[in-house]
Amino acid sequence: MVSERAKQKRIARLERKIDRLEKSVSIRLGSHIVKAMRHPWRAPLLVLTLPFLMLKCGFEMLGKLPAPTTDFQPNMIAPDELNNTVVMFPTNGVGFGHFTRMLALAKRMKNQDPNLEVIFFTTMPTLHLLKSHDIPCHHISGPKKFKNLESTDWNELLEEELTLCFEIHKPKMFIFDGAFPYRGMLRAIGTNRTLQKIWMRRGTFRTGSSIPVDSISHFNLIIHPADSVESSNDILDHDVETLRSPPIVLLDEDELLDRKTARNRLMLPEEARVVYVQLGAGQINQINSEVRLTVESLTAYPDVHVVLGESLLGDRLMIDLPRVHLLRDYPNSMYFRAFDATVQAGGYNSYHETRRFGLPTLFYPNMNTGMDDQFSRCKAAESEKWGEVILNRDEESISRGISNLLGRIGNKIGINLDENGADKLATDLKWYMETGKSFNQGWMLPSETLDWIDKKIPKGSKILEFGSGHGSHILSKNYQLWSIEHDEDWIGISDSNYILAKICDNPISTENGEVGWYDPKFLEEIPSEFELIIIDGPPGNIGRTGILHFLKDLPTTKWIMIDDSDRQVETKLVSKFEDFYSPTTIDEIVSEFSPRVGGAKRTSTVMKVG
Repeated sequence: MVSERAKQKRIARLERKIDRLEKSVSIRLGSHIVKAMRHPWRAPLLVLTLPFLMLKCGFEMLGKLPAPTTDFQPNMIAPDELNNTVVMFPTNGVGFGHFTRMLALAKRMKNQDPNLEVIFFTTMPTLHLLKSHDIPCHHISGPKKFKNLESTDWNELLEEELTLCFEIHKPKMFIFDGAFPYRGMLRAIGTNRTLQKIWMRRGTFRTGSSIPVDSISHFNLIIHPADSVESSNDILDHDVETLRSPPIVLLDEDELLDRKTARNRLMLPEEARVVYVQLGAGQINQINSEVRLTVESLTAYPDVHVVLGESLLGDRLMIDLPRVHLLRDYPNSMYFRAFDATVQAGGYNSYHETRRFGLPTLFYPNMNTGMDDQFSRCKAAESEKWGEVILNRDEESISRGISNLLGRIGNKIGINLDENGADKLATDLKWYMETGKSFNQGWMLPSETLDWIDKKIPKGSKILEFGSGHGSHILSKNYQLWSIEHDEDWIGISDSNYILAKICDNPISTENGEVGWYDPKFLEEIPSEFELIIIDGPPGNIGRTGILHFLKDLPTTKWIMIDDSDRQVETKLVSKFEDFYSPTTIDEIVSEFSPRVGGAKRTSTVMKVG
């Protein structure tokens, strides 16, 4: 006896197949000709309409025009049926970039919520790497792995496989990491209305890029991990919310092997100088290749050993060179304490791992990587004085670069490192899953500001904030938080002590052309002393200058923080606070990861007043 649920799934599958057929180029062109046959007056116009339709279909296939929309909504998963599950879809590019970012995020999301199930759905072949993290996986080989399989057929396969994954696991969230969204994937997520859909994409969307024009609108949130260089100003305009994070690195420092253990595993002498080389080393046996010249320059020094990195995605190397060791593992960064320096191309993951773990580096940037500007990224390492870039490489320049690299071994690298982006995103996305509220960086203190609070304000202290937001969820974990909020929808989103204070008339607000300020009755309900007062509300469209009418009535505090002080109104507010409090110190916290529309950097001003 077939269950009603099974019947519905079969019907939905058949509806998807019919819809794909109706939207196919062959059916659309054929239907156009048949209509002309049924209505003879159309026939003379075919000389114009048929080429136009062919051109339109061609542009749709290239992603220059939106694909036809689906005419059915087969989403059969009710919100109360959803599981505490995230499906992550990293594609396989030329390396492990997409996979590694997703795994870094998956690890930390599972650490924050042990009951969360993370499921990978991927084209990557290295599925065994997920076993140690207890992450199950669905695999579908990439389109080029099949013989005689058209792109449309592969996308049909992808749509059905991914839809089946959603039906079985009922996830709350789907995260895609890839440069190009597959049409089959877009169809699968497009008909799922209960799913939170997120696209993690390194780099911004540039005008004229090859991604399908309608692809961005399929997602609720776009995540852009930061890089060492600013993104292009030629950015495609879209209305999907964007979240920026610091660079993402898979391992934390405490996950690296200690120096002795790492060297023992690689059979490296304890007293040797060891240089790790990762250059896509498949050309090692070509006598004039860059990697061969690099290895020979290094081994010309009798105390230097070379560890040559192999990718699990590539063919095994067959070499027999003195003091050259092969490393084929994942992630190779776990061995970084065994190394004294490194030579690499400067890809995103390798660069930020090396920067975080402090290895002197010689860069050979690849100038033919499309949108990945390795040269600019590596030049940033030169300005930070831990890297050197060789653009034109030959035996002489490589030998000179190796000499400089070995001379920098032992130099202390003083870099102010940002929070690992995977940690920040795990916190942000956990909150997003729990609340279901629209995630907007404009309603949250920037990560740099939250980092300042974490470092400067003792845990357990009292904090008063004007205006609640996503940052309240973070602050309430470590502090006694009081939140003054005018909007009932934001009451109770965290473990703060909330006070609903409606907006009322205020003479200074009126004087400055603003709507008003909080009803001052809240002053009778809060403690008389705080460690920090944060002024991040009311929103700018209501106005904040009304607080100046109550400066004498505010609780005593050691610190005052005024957010959005890059804006003209808040700049004037800072000046008024300076006049009243005569602070002993004034600091500005500039955010790199919460830029405003147009690229201006959001700023918070902190004054020490007690």
